[in-house]
Amino acid sequence: MTGRVRIIQAHPLLTAAFFVFFAVYAGSLNNGFHRDDFPHIVSNAFIRDLSSLPKLASRDYFQLNGSVAYRPAVAAVRCLEYKVFGLNPVLWRLFNLLLHAVNAALLCWIFLRVSGLPAAAAAGAALFLLHPAHTETLNYVSNGQCDLLCLFFLCVSFMAYLKESRPVSLSLFCLALLSKEMAAAFPLILAVYAWFYGDLRKKWEVPACGAALALLFIIWRLVYFKAGPGFIDNVQAEAAFGFSAGGLASAAGRFPLLIVYYLKLLLWPSVLSVELDRLLPEAGFFSGLNLTLAWLLAASLAAAAFFYRRNRAYVILFICFALALLPVAGLAPLTSLVQEHFVYIPSVFFCFSAGLVFAKAGEGKWRTAAIAAACLVLALSAGRIWARNADWKTPLALAQSDLRNFPGSGTALLNLALQKRAAGDQDGALALCSEAAEKGAAGGEVYFLMAELYLRGGAADKAVRAARLGLEKDPQKPDALVNAARVYAGAGLLPEALKTAREAARRFPYFEPAFSALGEILLLKKEPLEARAMFAEAVRLNSRSPAARRLEELDRAAAGAR
Repeated sequence: MTGRVRIIQAHPLLTAAFFVFFAVYAGSLNNGFHRDDFPHIVSNAFIRDLSSLPKLASRDYFQLNGSVAYRPAVAAVRCLEYKVFGLNPVLWRLFNLLLHAVNAALLCWIFLRVSGLPAAAAAGAALFLLHPAHTETLNYVSNGQCDLLCLFFLCVSFMAYLKESRPVSLSLFCLALLSKEMAAAFPLILAVYAWFYGDLRKKWEVPACGAALALLFIIWRLVYFKAGPGFIDNVQAEAAFGFSAGGLASAAGRFPLLIVYYLKLLLWPSVLSVELDRLLPEAGFFSGLNLTLAWLLAASLAAAAFFYRRNRAYVILFICFALALLPVAGLAPLTSLVQEHFVYIPSVFFCFSAGLVFAKAGEGKWRTAAIAAACLVLALSAGRIWARNADWKTPLALAQSDLRNFPGSGTALLNLALQKRAAGDQDGALALCSEAAEKGAAGGEVYFLMAELYLRGGAADKAVRAARLGLEKDPQKPDALVNAARVYAGAGLLPEALKTAREAARRFPYFEPAFSALGEILLLKKEPLEARAMFAEAVRLNSRSPAARRLEELDRAAAGAR
């Protein structure tokens, strides 16, 4: 009897989990595109033509594809998806759901092959399939797809490794690396597996070659793109290519806190948000007390692993979980530390640890109780997924969910205000901005949104005061200067607007919106020649800039005048 048949016959729980998975996510198919889906999919001209594929290795990749991360495998898949699906969000979402189901099936096969425990493999795969922490990965089409494809290639790479097909394993690992930087930790995980199972001396080639490939990829990407004309030397791009701004020591210092947080997210996924990278630091996530407690807890877990090392499987899975989080910690290049979808790949090891617990508890007289407990956990997970999918129906619902989870948060208030403005509720948006300002939770973005709303309402004086407050809050941010210049121009203060826009262009020569705003203000000042030069610079920095349209209009006007 094959392992697949044994799993289905012995544990129909996994089969039921697949049915429940498609049932609870069926309602999410109509949730449409969100946030970065629009620049990366809907308005991305790069993916609309298969002739773009040879340009994946071009130094203009970032200008062409509108991304700050080099993930050409994902871009290639999107080209194919667009060819088949067009811009039908239902089909894009269905593809992600099917890919997640395939990943769960592959993981089940892998864990059965490694452990020989059908019960543990089935329970672990069922939990992975229905874990609520994966709702962002499956609802956020563009962001989640990177994690889904990366895990898929890692799974088939590991399967090839188990079958001792080294070239195939390394080739698939390269595809995973070209899907997302999270794959950089895979050679370390492979080495841990080989070490604990006593055959590292025999099978060292794949982990060693994989580590060399990952290191070479990171170095090549830094050198090749930083030398190219398309590289934009700003903070976000630097984070995408280099290491964390705080350095390796800072990244190592906060690593235990990230381990503890992501474990908590997997154990109790009550607070889910697409804005965790902004909301958690705002809530004091990186405080000294939290870091100290995290180090103590991490030391306790390490001690427990040492004293209970006879339970080798749990130790291996915990170490692999920690290693899978290394890219998130800033020890490898990612632009954020905390994102819900970052836990997708590390959750593999958590889910199969839970599967082992289920299998051990299910031995003997506790079998019925273990199955009942597993069914209860999966039922609660399905309910949480259903509720979270409802939040993803509209951007407004997502913003309202964030404010419920983080009451009084300036970021949550700002996001909800932005959605209120988009829905045409300017009074509601202004009230939320005022609430953020009164609570002292307002950053510069809140004041600039207030300024825009005041301008729309004809209150130019209030708009200017709000813009000046926003500039005081964020004097070092390039977008703060640009926003202030635009507000001053809208209020009729053209000299002050021009001075502010010139300062933005001088201080931040890589920031395309600074030159676009300066060009618009120069047009208001009736200086079309200098305005054209500013628009041309904006287009040079970003070929997809809205300034391109202005440049064409000026060129047509000049040609007509001749």
